[in-house]
Amino acid sequence: MNTDMDKIRKSSNVALIIARICKIFCIGMAILAFITGVLLVGLNDRINEELSKALQAGESLPELDDMGMLLGVGNRLISRSDDFGITLGVYVITVGVFLAILSVLMHYISKVFKEIKEGYSPFQLSIVKNMKVAFVIITVLSLNSSLLIGALIGFSLWCAFCIFEYGCELQKQSDETL
Repeated sequence: MNTDMDKIRKSSNVALIIARICKIFCIGMAILAFITGVLLVGLNDRINEELSKALQAGESLPELDDMGMLLGVGNRLISRSDDFGITLGVYVITVGVFLAILSVLMHYISKVFKEIKEGYSPFQLSIVKNMKVAFVIITVLSLNSSLLIGALIGFSLWCAFCIFEYGCELQKQSDETL
C-alpha cells in the first residue's frame, strides 16, 4: 500500500509542476492579451485610417473566419465594422479574460495535486472542495462550445465529485476506526 501512495505522490508532483507551468503561462498570455487589446482599442482611429488606405489601394481584408471561435466575431462583422480596432481589441481582451479564467482553473488544479502530494490520502475534504471549484469552472467553460457537451461534461464531473465525496466519507470512517 505504501508503494502505491508513493506512486501517487510522484505522479502528483509531476502534475503539480505541469499545472504551475500552465498557470504561469496563462497568466503571462492573459496580461499580454489585455495589453494588446487595450492598445488596439486605443489605436482604433489609426487602424481604421490604415485599413481604409489599404482598401482604397485595392488590397483585400485578411481572412478572419477562424477568429470568431470564442466570441462569434466573424468575417462579416469585422469587414462591415467602422471600428476595426475596437472590434479586434474587444476580441483580444475577451481572449485575455478566457486565459485569466484558465489560470484560475490551473491554480485550483495545482492545489489539488499539492494536497495529494503532501497528504496521507487523496480523499480529504480540502481536496474535494478544490476539485469542486475546478469542476464548476470546467463545466462553465465547456458550456461555451455546446449546451449538450457542457451538460455531459458537467454530469460526468459531478459523478467523479460524488465518488470522491464518498471516498472522503470512507476515509473518515477508516481514520475513526484506527
